Amino acid sequence: MNATDVQSADPVRDKYTLADGGHSENYGALALMERGVDLLVISDASYDDNYTFGDYYTLQHHAKMLLSARF
Repeated sequence: MNATDVQSADPVRDKYTLADGGHSENYGALALMERGVDLLVISDASYDDNYTFGDYYTLQHHAKMLLSARF
């Protein structure tokens, strides 16, 4: 039996996926914005050796597209 056999034999794993949400944006801020939080203070501790602030710009893009937010 290998890992593929175990996964396909488990109906729960076939039905649900568990993720931390980092595939959309890493701060969790989008969910708070959807709930109407007026003020968010975000501290970015992600590794960013070139100071491009990629995680912040990802949040900004999603917020503009999904919520018509302005920055």
